[in-house]
This record gives sequence, C-alpha cells and structure tokens, in this order.
Amino acid sequence: MQALLDNPAIRARVSRMSVETYHRIYERGVELGNVELIRGVIFDKEPKSPLHCYTIGSLRAHLTRHVPDDHYVRQSHPLTCTDSEPEPALAVVPGDPMDYSMAHPTTALLIVEIPIVSEEAARLKLGIYGEAGVPECWLVFPDTKIFERHTGLREGAYRNVQRAILPETLESTIFAGLALPPSELFAD
Repeated sequence: MQALLDNPAIRARVSRMSVETYHRIYERGVELGNVELIRGVIFDKEPKSPLHCYTIGSLRAHLTRHVPDDHYVRQSHPLTCTDSEPEPALAVVPGDPMDYSMAHPTTALLIVEIPIVSEEAARLKLGIYGEAGVPECWLVFPDTKIFERHTGLREGAYRNVQRAILPETLESTIFAGLALPPSELFAD
C-alpha cells in the first residue's frame, strides 16, 4: 500500500504551520508529543536508541570540555528558524542557559546531528541550519564510524563537506583545538 504522503496530490493539500502558530499551541498547553517543526510541517522526532543516547552523551561531554566558558552546549533543544524549529542533537551557542530562558536561540556556532534512523531528515535539517547562519554542522554516524563536517556557508548552503572514518579526526573550523570525533567515542 502506498503511503498517503507519497501521493503528490495529497501532499500538496497538507496544511503548513508557522513557527508562531507552533509556539501558540504549546503556550495553550496542547501537547503534541515528541515532535519538531520542519519546513512548516510537524514531524515525529527520531527515536533514541541506546547507541544514539551513548553518542550524544559522549559528544556533549567532549564539547563541554573544549568550547570556551562563555558558550553553552544545548542537548536536543529547539533552534527557532524562519519556518522550522528543529531540535538538533547538540548545538553550541554563545552565552549561558539563562540567556535562553525567554526565547530559543535563532542560530548556533556549531551543530551536531546523529542520524541513526533517518539520514534524509538530518540532511534536510542541514539546509535549515545553513539558512539560520550556523557556520559549522557535523553529522555523526556511530553505526558506521563515519562523520562529516559541513562548512563554507554561502547563500544559506554549505559548500564544503569533509568526510572521515575513525580513527581519522577533523578539527572544528570554529573552535580551535576541538577535534571530532573524540577517539573514545567509538570504543569497541
């Protein structure tokens, strides 16, 4: 049986939602579940497997040790964009948690996504992050020990992609001395 949204005529009739409407729904106490707003459409977030949880925890600890003290590592929290409110696995933003007590950040300096179930969704989010002016994004694939660094932001798109397989590492272009992934991430 064909999936409903695979039909272009049906897909064209799906209602879009603005970020403002999305916020109002939550302000009114309506619980939408484990979702995020992507390009005006509410999507279920990827389930978190044990491997995903281990990877995100290890990377967060690594980033926290290596980013300057005047930056904050957010884990699975929203980034408010023009037509989306993705929740990246990790986002490094300037300041501290109190700076975001009244509104989510609209950009970040570094984002890390860990696509275990849906690589397509993570690649779709890269476009959103580029439009939001995020200068560096990483995709980490723990099951294959492959990681990608997306940089060279120009006109809302990343022009440079470097791909490596552990034990190789790549250094951040934003934070000097920050290499990803940490060697202990994929310990066997």
